[in-house]
Amino acid sequence: MNGTGAGHGGREDVFLRRAAGPEEVEDLLCACAPEVLAAFVGRFGDFDLCEEVFQEVLVAAAREWPERGVPSYERSRLLTTAVGALIDRVRRAEAGRRGEAGASALTDRAILAYAGRGAPGEDVWEGPLSLFLLCCHPDLPRAARTALVLRAVGGLGPARVAAFFDLPEETLERYVARARRTIVEGGWTRALPVGEERAARLAEVRSVLRLVHDRGYAAEAARLARLLDRSLPGGGGAHGVEACAPAHRCT
Repeated sequence: MNGTGAGHGGREDVFLRRAAGPEEVEDLLCACAPEVLAAFVGRFGDFDLCEEVFQEVLVAAAREWPERGVPSYERSRLLTTAVGALIDRVRRAEAGRRGEAGASALTDRAILAYAGRGAPGEDVWEGPLSLFLLCCHPDLPRAARTALVLRAVGGLGPARVAAFFDLPEETLERYVARARRTIVEGGWTRALPVGEERAARLAEVRSVLRLVHDRGYAAEAARLARLLDRSLPGGGGAHGVEACAPAHRCT
């Protein structure tokens, strides 16, 4: 992706950088991922496009930040880079429809307005909690729910998620892409559950976390359970899964 790692529009010099090794960068990206992706999806609504773009941003950051340094305000950096990458993606798509001249005439503001036309309202979208609920929709197969939670909420890289399922990365990516399209086609970002349906969805989230723990990813399960606990109104939602293991490197 053009500009994914270095930033968009030549703004990289705004950010001071500090040295960090690959493992520290990976831990940092795991910690940043759910909040940043939740903000990204909340702004634009297209989970398929946003998750795909954001994964590319994470992969580029994991590759480049150990060499170039971690930027200050890393969450803002990731979101800014993701928005820039989305603008580039939409502009390229429009170039295919209306030609290079027509696409070049589109302002960034117009592209962002177009891309955000399906965004969920603030009364619907609840940050990382919404990602948990979205990824565990009952119409998705259990494996798809698990893969999406690990990627979209957990921030695990493609190789790590593929290893969880003992699948080639290419196969896993196709599977995840189908699940993302199902979410978009169903309009699920604008219709998150409430009441009894919400309670049932949260039970499925916890079931996925137990599966992650039982498959030998106890630290990831604990980290995700703590995030779920913090995301719920009043806290107290993880039912002890967070005690499974201490956190460790997660991508």
